Amino acid sequence: MVVLSDGEDHDGRAVEIAYEAAAAGIVIHTVGIGTQSGAPIPVGDGRDFKRDREGRIVTSIMNESILREVALAGRGTYTRVDNQSGNLQPLLDDILSMEKRTLKTQEFSQFEHRYQVFLLPAFLLLLLELILPGGKKTVPKVRSRYA
Repeated sequence: MVVLSDGEDHDGRAVEIAYEAAAAGIVIHTVGIGTQSGAPIPVGDGRDFKRDREGRIVTSIMNESILREVALAGRGTYTRVDNQSGNLQPLLDDILSMEKRTLKTQEFSQFEHRYQVFLLPAFLLLLLELILPGGKKTVPKVRSRYA
């Protein structure tokens, strides 16, 4: 699992949940997004920022320590994203080198009966044959050799 976050932990259970996920065999990699000094959170098209109930602009401060703890608890890696290119390459290498496995698979088959398309015209043709006269029916005379 790859978590992209600024590290805010509102309920205080992020590390505990990461330990539970690791126990279930899920590796958690964290990617830190944001700045240490804090930055406003853009909304919509980016021209406005998120505001609190009093109308003040909300700033989000990246919490690297919680992201490192979650990555450590989840047996993954922590990577910080900034404006430099290539800083996600170690994370991508870790993900590509991981063992690929299927946690759960479910297969099912659903058949659709499509014979109804042909059933109605066949039924109508059968009725049409019963209704329409079939021409003169003559009974052939059987001639006997001795008659």
